[in-house]
Amino acid sequence: MTNSPKLRALSSLLASGAPPRTDFTETVAEIARRLVSMGVEADLIVL
Repeated sequence: MTNSPKLRALSSLLASGAPPRTDFTETVAEIARRLVSMGVEADLIVL
């Protein structure tokens, strides 16, 4: 089962518009890292 506090933190990040970073790929990578830390299998492809 996923970690509820981490899931709420990710939900908050996404609901706030995933605050812009200098690079869109870094935002996507951060989302993937958070999903993986919750135990959700996520692959990341960077073009």
